[in-house]
Amino acid sequence: MDILYDREEKSRLRAFGAISEDGTRADFVVVQSELFLGKAVVVNLLTGRAAVLGRDDLQEEEEWAVPLGIPLSEAPTWRETLERLLPEA
Repeated sequence: MDILYDREEKSRLRAFGAISEDGTRADFVVVQSELFLGKAVVVNLLTGRAAVLGRDDLQEEEEWAVPLGIPLSEAPTWRETLERLLPEA
């Protein structure tokens, strides 16, 4: 095995749960680290799916909603929430 990296650092973790107006629930964990070039790892705890995202990635809904297991029909609602959770670039 060739180890590509082994880095330990303090990271910022934020847990956030919400229910949209149509009754869809989401529980997100957002991990901010220097490891991801200013982006954060977003984990949808209900689907077990994750994506590395920055605010600029939220413009293309298919790029983040599908990997997180969020239906595209609900993506605009959750985009506003994720914009508040993600760090500014």
